[in-house]
Amino acid sequence: MKVDKSFDYRGLICPQPVANLTRELRNAKSGEIIEVMADDPAFENDVMIWTTATNCEIIDVIHEGPVTKIYLRVV
Repeated sequence: MKVDKSFDYRGLICPQPVANLTRELRNAKSGEIIEVMADDPAFENDVMIWTTATNCEIIDVIHEGPVTKIYLRVV
């Protein structure tokens, strides 16, 4: 999978990762693949809820120890 943008939010706690992601994706283009990683335990659930109100869909979720990587497609 070709990733167009990658954001590393490790070390940030709720609501910072999702707030930062929202800001970063304001200029995203349809079809772009976004990789986002964070170590906040609430991150995965927050992104699941966040995608219902945005123009993004979750492609994949990968857990690597305390880090969660989420791959999104801008629709």
